[in-house]
Amino acid sequence: MDSLKKRIMYVNRRAPYGTVYALEALDVVLAGAVFEQEVSVVFLDDGVYQLRRGQNPAVLNMKDFSKTFGALPDFDVMYLYVDEESLVQRGMTARDLIEVPREDDTDAVTLISSTDLSSLMDQQDVVLQF
Repeated sequence: MDSLKKRIMYVNRRAPYGTVYALEALDVVLAGAVFEQEVSVVFLDDGVYQLRRGQNPAVLNMKDFSKTFGALPDFDVMYLYVDEESLVQRGMTARDLIEVPREDDTDAVTLISSTDLSSLMDQQDVVLQF
């Protein structure tokens, strides 16, 4: 890895609507990627709802920004991790999540255990939580 390049992990813990945290986190992720850093995004706790398929925030008079996650690989954000335990606690499975295709047609969304997530966080230069 280039010595100037930092590994930055953004941790999303909040539901997508009701506060500005989720949308602002997405803006910060895109800004970090523009500066050619190694960016990864984690969704845990209520943050897993940000990737839920079939969102309809129009009933809350809000815009659906979940489609923006599909553009992250275009900004070289190739790693989106979803905490498995958070999904289970909310009665969700991988089938409930949107797909974020990479250029090679693999899905950028990866389920990860809490143990593996902890190890991954230890490897980062910066971890920012929203």
